[in-house]
Amino acid sequence: MRTTNHTETSPGHHRPTRTLWMTLALSLTLALATQTLTACASFSTHMTARPTEKGKTELGANVDVLVTRAKDTQELLVMPVPEISLRYGFSDRADFGGKVSLSKAGGEVSSRIALVRSDVFDLAVVPAAGLAAGSVTSDKNVGVLVSFGLPVLANIRLGDTGDLVLGGKLHAHFGTVEDDTSSDGTGGTSSSAPVGSFMLYPGWVVGLNLELSDTFAVMPEINVLFPYDPEENSFAKPLFQGGIGFTFGI
Repeated sequence: MRTTNHTETSPGHHRPTRTLWMTLALSLTLALATQTLTACASFSTHMTARPTEKGKTELGANVDVLVTRAKDTQELLVMPVPEISLRYGFSDRADFGGKVSLSKAGGEVSSRIALVRSDVFDLAVVPAAGLAAGSVTSDKNVGVLVSFGLPVLANIRLGDTGDLVLGGKLHAHFGTVEDDTSSDGTGGTSSSAPVGSFMLYPGWVVGLNLELSDTFAVMPEINVLFPYDPEENSFAKPLFQGGIGFTFGI
């Protein structure tokens, strides 16, 4: 959320509203988590290009859905991706934080570094590294997935309403998959061997950060990514991740 010049209010001024929205957002996120059967990597951002204010902390809850297709069968896969996040501003131009998946074991840490700051435009880079269980495709059984991300975010100030956020991003996934060596005739496998897996996901993100108070913002966003397999030198069909994020100043 953006630093403002508003007159400082008492600590409890926004507390009832903030508590209500926080409870609602976390309840929705946990409800989706209980319905999630498949672990997957996350491509969400749910942040502007302006780092968390120095010395301040922000709590976030994201309720997203990932839509993709299985590589071999082209079956449409729709997977909830609920997350919680925490960020801390450690300088005027950078913050540090992370997010944790509520579906299965997994998370990511990142630093948001401001390259340009002004009253109407901001530009930042957000290097990230993560660890997750599972994959975004059903034809590769990934046990552990190591991910790296490099979103570049730009936001345009929309007066007191909030920000329009535009960005490009690149994700790289490294994992160990089970390479099927034979079939038992029922669709299962009788033996497998671990092999390396490497995928690239270039893409873009569009979001709208709506500041409903000095301590609470809502951010719907959509991510579109284009899976690229270097081994096969080919792109798969695009995947989409979209949803809504809630940010609370604490």
